[in-house]
Amino acid sequence: MKNILLVGKNSFIASNLVLMLEQYHNVDHISHTMVNDVPDTYDIIINCALHPLYRSELYLEDNDIDLRLSRMFSGHYIMISSRKVYGTNDDLYTYTEESPVNPNDYYGSNKWVTESMITKEKQDCTIFRCSNVFGFELGRKTFLGLCLSQLKEKGMIELDFDHATKKDFIDIDSVCKLITAVCDHPFVGTYNLSSNIAYSIGNLTSNLFTGYGSGYIVCKNEHIKDQFMLSNKKLLDKLDKNNYDFNIDANVIELGRRLCKI
Repeated sequence: MKNILLVGKNSFIASNLVLMLEQYHNVDHISHTMVNDVPDTYDIIINCALHPLYRSELYLEDNDIDLRLSRMFSGHYIMISSRKVYGTNDDLYTYTEESPVNPNDYYGSNKWVTESMITKEKQDCTIFRCSNVFGFELGRKTFLGLCLSQLKEKGMIELDFDHATKKDFIDIDSVCKLITAVCDHPFVGTYNLSSNIAYSIGNLTSNLFTGYGSGYIVCKNEHIKDQFMLSNKKLLDKLDKNNYDFNIDANVIELGRRLCKI
């Protein structure tokens, strides 16, 4: 049993992750504003907090919560990074951890700076480059959150790109399960946290409608936009592959059912 500090009180990932972690470990879940009040006694530190300017401005160390925490605490550090470090492309590519890093927005660029600085300063560190994490996130300004909001409010989902676009989605329960497995037996390195499935937006919306009981999709144009898939082989090779089943269809249908009950 590990002593874990989980930072990010309002984080979607952290609010789900704490429920799984606390079944196996001692967990303190706090806001990033409280870190100065806790001692350096934790085996593992996981950060899910993000400074609001980190997404929208050039890198500033003052906005880098990950770097600050990695310097404050001596325990094993887990950073939640992003597939955005690979950049974006309308063609469908599968990115591995050895793929060239080519961020083309502030968020991806800043994550890459943070990754680089932490790996230089701290040996005991695991970095997860996440694909599109989804769950029941009605009201959040994420792709799935907006889809759920549109379906509930308008009975339809409107997109500004073609529904044939494919992206790598991973459900929040699988994310929590994988991170918990690393906490059980920590190891170092950079790993894609993904389903390794190129899942079309058309399939996603269709399964949402199935669960919800109704709905239709409107695509404003036929542009295929920002496709990607992340290979998770490196991570699963470190774990028991048989423990992970990324059933996106069933998870998305269940989201539609939950939405219908509100």
